[in-house]
Amino acid sequence: IQMSKMWETTATFFDKVNEDASSIPPMQIADGVGSSHAMVGFASFKDGDNQFLETRLRRSDGTLLPSEISGLVGGEGAQSMVDAFEVMSDIGKDVVRIATAASSVEADAFLTAGSSVVIEEEGSAGAALSGLF
Repeated sequence: IQMSKMWETTATFFDKVNEDASSIPPMQIADGVGSSHAMVGFASFKDGDNQFLETRLRRSDGTLLPSEISGLVGGEGAQSMVDAFEVMSDIGKDVVRIATAASSVEADAFLTAGSSVVIEEEGSAGAALSGLF
C-alpha cells in the first residue's frame, strides 16, 4: 500500500509541478542529511521532457526534503514518500543480510560455540565472514 501511495503522490507532484515549477527549489546541496554531496530539489530539461525530483530525509528529524514538496502534494502525500522510503530501505537491509548470510554459509564461515579461529597465510582462500546473527 505504501508503494502504491508513493507512486500516486509522484504522479500528483509531476502534474502539479508542470503548472508551477517555481514552488520547488532547484537542485541544491541538502543540509543535515549526512553527506555534502547529497542534492535535493527539482530540475527540468529539454522543455520538460526530462524532469527530476531529488529528495532526501533529514537525519535529525526524518523530514522530507525539499520541504516545499508538501505544498504541492500535501502532508499526507509527503508522508507517503517517507513511508515508501522506509519500506525500500528495510527491503535493502534484508537483501544485504540474506546475501551476507548466504555467503557465510557457503564459505562455512560461522563461528560456533567451542570453535577456534585459525589465521591462514596470506593468499590462502580462507573464509572472510564469521559470527553473523
